[in-house]
Amino acid sequence: MLREITSSGVIAASNRKIGDKRARTCKNCALECIVNSIDKEIAQLEEYKQQIKTLKEKMMSKLLEHAKNELRLLGMTEDSADEMNAAMTKDILQLIEIFSEQGHSGFSANYCISMFEKLARYETLGPITGEDDEWVDVGHYESRTIYQNKRASNVFKEVNENGTTMAYQMDRYIFREPNGACFTRGGEDGSRFYITEWPYTPEHEYIDVQIEEQTN
Repeated sequence: MLREITSSGVIAASNRKIGDKRARTCKNCALECIVNSIDKEIAQLEEYKQQIKTLKEKMMSKLLEHAKNELRLLGMTEDSADEMNAAMTKDILQLIEIFSEQGHSGFSANYCISMFEKLARYETLGPITGEDDEWVDVGHYESRTIYQNKRASNVFKEVNENGTTMAYQMDRYIFREPNGACFTRGGEDGSRFYITEWPYTPEHEYIDVQIEEQTN
């Protein structure tokens, strides 16, 4: 009887060991499958990254070549004998190269261009407030102190000795001739726009005008 019990215990212990071994084996197999799956996903991600990189390089090359060709048609080349021509060509192509390296999509490209154009032209991205800290004293004329807006250099404010204030944008109205030439002018019907409400967003309005023919 004792031998039977001992034998049964040995068998049970052996079965437990086998079961534990199988469990560990299954667990290891599961972990190995997970690791293999992760490795495959990483490899696929790297492949996608390479495809995106290749696409960006093609887009960059295409945009840069387009820019060079258009400039060339205007007679602008980096090796031009005209120093200004060569310098401007180099600067433009440098900007194009940086822009193309950023890999913009259609939406982000337009957004970036719009924002960059405003900032490069020293324009504001939002309305000016008219608060005191936005102005800098640029001089005095008769009984008036003239201030220029720090954010919008085409906006001024005049403060009289009696405390009255007058703010205006110098070039709100742009006059455009049939040939595309544009100019500003003074006077009552000129380019100046008086600001009566704040915040104010500086902008331009184009007014088409005809060139008056001069007769002898």
